[in-house]
Amino acid sequence: MEHLQHSREAMTQEGKTVEGKSFLEKAQIVVGVILSIAAGYSAWQFNAAEKGIKERESVRKDQEETRINRESLEKKQILIYEAVVKSLESGDVKRQMVSKALVTSMLDDPLRTELLAVLSTSSTPEIKKEAEATLAQESRFKAEQNAPRAALVKKSSSWEDIDFDIFWCERSGDSARAQAERIKSQLAAEGAKGRLRVRLLPDSINSRPGYQHSGYVIRYNAGEEALSVKLKALGDGIVAPAAFVVSLSGQDTPWYLSAFVCPPANTP
Repeated sequence: MEHLQHSREAMTQEGKTVEGKSFLEKAQIVVGVILSIAAGYSAWQFNAAEKGIKERESVRKDQEETRINRESLEKKQILIYEAVVKSLESGDVKRQMVSKALVTSMLDDPLRTELLAVLSTSSTPEIKKEAEATLAQESRFKAEQNAPRAALVKKSSSWEDIDFDIFWCERSGDSARAQAERIKSQLAAEGAKGRLRVRLLPDSINSRPGYQHSGYVIRYNAGEEALSVKLKALGDGIVAPAAFVVSLSGQDTPWYLSAFVCPPANTP
């Protein structure tokens, strides 16, 4: 009996030991899970904070770049304005010619038009005449740019539905204009029924960023590749084999293709 009592006590003690170990193991698991969650949350907080810092730094850099660009533009405008004023005060034709070139090549509206207007009224007769001509050309160009187009219900890839502007560069002269007119006539002969225009591209406009065309160029929008190739073939047939290069336009102008005829001056 005494032996059995000792056995039961031993078993009871062993059970308590096992239960104790089981509890410790469970506690360790729970603690491990809690620690893992805490570590994950800390990592998430760190990543979120790091992302926030990077975003704020990116915004700061963008703002700094905007400020620098604005200050640079303002400085350029002031320098050109002062150049115009000094050239008018001097009465020197060459200085006024330089100041007009600075205005047309480096300034945007409204200051551009305002200074050209000043030159057209206050400068020497030669520069006054040039400034008046530039204002008239640019006014006409802007009016043509803003002319309304016929609305289409849906986008079409048909040759008949496309509007075409054939530009000829002022610097290229009458021979370029004649080539542009021939391209327009051939477009009509091949079934183009949209708006067909031959347009002067004034030197004062072509000197600005976004233009600066030379040679023979066709501009098109994405999805109009086939039409641009067809226009290139037509233009090459009039000008010379492989004369035109095709370039994707940076402006969204659906149902519209433009060609630029800007060879060296007096090209036959």
